[in-house]
Amino acid sequence: MEKITSYLIQSTVTERGIVRAWEETVLLPTYPVGKEEKNPIFLEKRVYQGSSGAVYPYPVVETISDIKQDMPYKALFLENEYLKIMILPELGGRVQMAYDKVKKTPFCILQSSD
Repeated sequence: MEKITSYLIQSTVTERGIVRAWEETVLLPTYPVGKEEKNPIFLEKRVYQGSSGAVYPYPVVETISDIKQDMPYKALFLENEYLKIMILPELGGRVQMAYDKVKKTPFCILQSSD
């Protein structure tokens, strides 16, 4: 992660314009999850939508808090003259926000938890 971040945190000038990349901490509303179950209860012969009770290698979490908290996350931003994109590596590296600077509108919207 450190190598990627240090590589990305540069401004690059191309023949088509300036491309920037930087890292920033963002606060996002989050509903914390409980502890992982060490010995989860499951049934191997489930018939619900073809699922099975095999959970390995993923942990089983049975509780999610009802209380929203603002949590800090590391965000990677990529920007050029047309787009601004935010990626959250701590949440699986998904694109969380993408903004079209030409049309002045988001095309991948950061989900609100309200």
